Amino acid sequence: IIGFQSGIALIIFSGQIPNFLGLHAIDKFQFFHLNIKEIFGNLHFINIYSIATAGLCLATILIVLYFSPKSLGMSYLLGIIVSTGLASFFFSNQFETIGSIYGEIPRHFPAPAFPDITVERVVTLLPSAFVIAILVGLQSLLTARVADEMTKSKHSSKKELIGQGIVNMVTPIFSGIPAAGEIARTVTNIKNGASSPIAGITHAIFVLIVLLVLAPYASYVALASLAPVLMVVAWNISKKEQFAKVIKERSFHSLVLLTTFLLTVFTNLTVGIAVGLCLCGVHFMVKKSQEKQKLLRKTG
Repeated sequence: IIGFQSGIALIIFSGQIPNFLGLHAIDKFQFFHLNIKEIFGNLHFINIYSIATAGLCLATILIVLYFSPKSLGMSYLLGIIVSTGLASFFFSNQFETIGSIYGEIPRHFPAPAFPDITVERVVTLLPSAFVIAILVGLQSLLTARVADEMTKSKHSSKKELIGQGIVNMVTPIFSGIPAAGEIARTVTNIKNGASSPIAGITHAIFVLIVLLVLAPYASYVALASLAPVLMVVAWNISKKEQFAKVIKERSFHSLVLLTTFLLTVFTNLTVGIAVGLCLCGVHFMVKKSQEKQKLLRKTG
């Protein structure tokens, strides 16, 4: 999971470099190294106004966090508002916005739409669906364990997995994507006193209000203002301390971590986590076999 999350963090971070630099017209590729090559090949097209906007957003975030380390969400919001506002005032129409690139954001609740299920589609998507389900389950249970340690409580793994399963079967009908428990957000909530299910409900209601009320205004947000926010998010979910600790062990876990990380970055998410899980399974079976042999020697 650490290797996977670190790989995701690198992908998110690198994916925002074009928005930070104002390189919105460059080609997008499936593979990480091709995207990096494309960025370096188009550095002469950078937009100084986008860089100024992104730099202002990043500075605002860091200043807010310096004076109030717990105000992570507020720092993001202020960073976007301050940078977009000042950029619009001083050099309007010199940078790309969400509206100029993607058009107007819908302000209505997504209508349900059932997928067209065919045998061919099921066969194609089943391996990825299986891997995503395992990943969502593991990530959610890991998040629940971290929350238990902080709140001195005990979660119900059965309820957690059933709840996640129901949610991830229903949300795609409304154009949603699979979701899992997130350690960074959970820890932030608990540190700020939000340690009950009400925190998740409040978060969902706020997102719904933003969708229904504030969506038209979001179209004016500069893409360069979003880049530093996502870069900071990527930095926070990168698991850098745990990554370095496991690498220093120079054990089989280090091999699993590096393999998962590299495959996640240079191939795709499904391959990365699938190979990582397979390696862990092989290691578990080998370890149990060795333990059994030792036990037989002692008793024999």
